Amino acid sequence: MKSGRRGYRPDISGSSAAIVTYLVAIAGFVAMAFLAHLYPTFPGDTAIFGWVQGLKSAWLDSPMGFFTSLGTEPCSQFLVVAAASALLLAKAPRQAVVLVILTIAVAGSTAIVKELVDRARPFAIDGFLSFPSGHTTFASSFFGFLAYLAPQVMHSVSWSNVVRWACIAIAALIAVSRVYLGQHWPSDIVGGVYLAGLWLVPSIYYCNRYAVERGNNAGTA
Repeated sequence: MKSGRRGYRPDISGSSAAIVTYLVAIAGFVAMAFLAHLYPTFPGDTAIFGWVQGLKSAWLDSPMGFFTSLGTEPCSQFLVVAAASALLLAKAPRQAVVLVILTIAVAGSTAIVKELVDRARPFAIDGFLSFPSGHTTFASSFFGFLAYLAPQVMHSVSWSNVVRWACIAIAALIAVSRVYLGQHWPSDIVGGVYLAGLWLVPSIYYCNRYAVERGNNAGTA
């Protein structure tokens, strides 16, 4: 068996198919954004929006407002700084940097897409556009990445599972709160999750690739 980096060959099987699939996913989001530009709502938007609005009650208003606040600046910025700091303390600096870059990229791309699509919100608000939901893109990318990282930086399997499911639940509740509060159509939420996924996938791929390469280096040292 050869040792050292000389004989190392990265496993790239399936890479071409993955790239093609990712490009198709990007094309799918572009098509969805274009349709959102043409049509103020998608089929099912009005019905689902009305059903969620029908759930409004005094005891739900405060929790929904709280979850929405988690995706609103400056709270969202504080969460990113806090999570990145925690990752640094957990000796995961590369993941901390990826998290910060991910959230910045998501925020920037969301702002650009909103301007290009120019879709009005269910209840028109001057200066605020609808597609995709910025709260949802943030929540899906930020909490999604933390859910991915939890098993890597936490020693307890039980607690890492708790954190993962908590992250998923919080992201989902933030998304639902946007419809509940009348700020977005359901298709805006889907678009937000979609856009977040387009950034989340390469971020996770990079972290996985780094972990594999670090393992190879350790094994051949």
